[in-house]
Amino acid sequence: MRASFLLRILLALAPIMLTQSASAQQNDIATLNQQAIRLFQTGQKTEAIALAEKSVEMARTSLGADNKITAILLSQLGNFYRDVGRFADAERALKAAIPMLERTGTGANFDLAAA
Repeated sequence: MRASFLLRILLALAPIMLTQSASAQQNDIATLNQQAIRLFQTGQKTEAIALAEKSVEMARTSLGADNKITAILLSQLGNFYRDVGRFADAERALKAAIPMLERTGTGANFDLAAA
């Protein structure tokens, strides 16, 4: 299930990376997120969480706090926290992501269900 969640995150961020008009900041967010996922999958969870936190903060700044990609990154961060036993941090991140995903989702919202 985690692998499919991470794949959805990569797919959601793909338009940021592929759009010619995407800013350098958006590319940096996507790159950081990909690095965070790779680190997490290879067991370097502390480093992954640090990058995930940075990507969420960058997304909030450049995309907005109520952007779907910001919400997906925040949900991913919450799941990272949960996996390492940081349950209070996980709850805070996921509780913040859920209303954002509810506002930005249309139709079947698998990202909301994952959160």
